[in-house]
Amino acid sequence: MAIQIQELPGSPQEKYSLDSFSATRTFIVPWEQRDAFARYFLGDRLYACESLTPSDEEDESLVPPSSEAPISGPTSRLAYPGKPGVYVSQIAFEPFEPSSLDVSKIARPASTLGEYGSFAKATVSYRAETTSVDRNDSPLIDSGTSLTYKMVACGESTPISTRGWRWRDDATAPVPDDLQLVKRIPTIEHQLVWSNVVNPPWEKISEMQGSVNSNRFLGYAAGTLLFEGAEANKIFNGEIDAGAVAYTWQIRFIFREKRIETNGATRGWNDFYRESTGTWERLVNAAGSPLYRSADHAALFVQT
Repeated sequence: MAIQIQELPGSPQEKYSLDSFSATRTFIVPWEQRDAFARYFLGDRLYACESLTPSDEEDESLVPPSSEAPISGPTSRLAYPGKPGVYVSQIAFEPFEPSSLDVSKIARPASTLGEYGSFAKATVSYRAETTSVDRNDSPLIDSGTSLTYKMVACGESTPISTRGWRWRDDATAPVPDDLQLVKRIPTIEHQLVWSNVVNPPWEKISEMQGSVNSNRFLGYAAGTLLFEGAEANKIFNGEIDAGAVAYTWQIRFIFREKRIETNGATRGWNDFYRESTGTWERLVNAAGSPLYRSADHAALFVQT
């Protein structure tokens, strides 16, 4: 079923600031078809929504891109025309002609809404949500989502036996057994916050907790980043009391880096200090497996 829409005079309204861009557009849409209108603009990965076509009097340039053809599958939020990094964030509806209320159909206000014989006024809000990331070596993400990065410095102290050590300038002098050698190893925390996610990869998040990177990730060598887990927040994009509202997820991923440079090699979470050689080496169990399993952490940023 095609929906007739028309952008109203005075639309759009744009706002520029030093670090952002936002805008609003106003449309009229048949009152009974406002839900389909919202699903088209906000995107819906769960089910297809009706197509949008311009009215006979409307300039097709006022209709969102590709709206002339029916939509036959999952959609994503629309970008603001001419601004690829600006997306729909919220839609508000109100009666375009309040006097057209059909008073005969509000006998049960607790379970039904008022019906209007004309149109709804739809105010579509846009906000800048860049798809760029804070680091050039960050994982690839879907269009319409954004990724921010934060680093927190921390570390751990590892006691080391004096066996295997000597004084550089006097190799014959004994090293006291009670000399306390402590190796301070940085364990930097890396936080990646993935926003505007429709279908988070819940299964991958659960599977990969406690794993180290199987290949280079965030620019760091394999085995040096431990995925500790994730936090998820549900973000509503509309008014909660408006019924079925669209929402997205914000996922905070926590990685901890442990990188030891020794003898020209990079060591990580599966490497431990060996007293007899004075170096860090890989330790495995009877089956040949290391302490931490490996996984491709880039798969954490692929929506299901």
